[in-house]
Amino acid sequence: MPKKIVDTILPTTMVGSYPRPHWYKHQLLGRDIRVAFKEVQHEEVYHDAVATVIRDQEEAGLDIVTDGNMWYDDYVGVIGSFCWYMYERIGGFEHAREPHPSYVNAGPSQGKEILDDWGGVINSGPVSRGPAPSGWRTCTKLPLSMPRRR
Repeated sequence: MPKKIVDTILPTTMVGSYPRPHWYKHQLLGRDIRVAFKEVQHEEVYHDAVATVIRDQEEAGLDIVTDGNMWYDDYVGVIGSFCWYMYERIGGFEHAREPHPSYVNAGPSQGKEILDDWGGVINSGPVSRGPAPSGWRTCTKLPLSMPRRR
């Protein structure tokens, strides 16, 4: 049976990454978030950043809020974790320096340089679960948009 989330016909939310607050400089650098949080300052600034983006969404009147992907690293193309999450944190994937299909045999360009820098990810074996984001529930009473687990 479907679960009712909000009493709104068309609830609003946001999709994608919210800009990081300028003071949030910590990076996971491939570590599980629980390992990174052993550095207390990293955990505190993460929770402050999540609270900040959730407050912004509440003030904007959104019905379902997100953490704004504050757990993403912001190196390389601004969202390094988005590009490399699988091979950095989930077993069965690894980094691959494969040329992007749209730039094969293409001459030098900014787009080619960016995509070549990001690299790629290949499936190299059995896939295992990765870490779950933490700390969202303490920031709001509104429904949360959470990643689905299989």
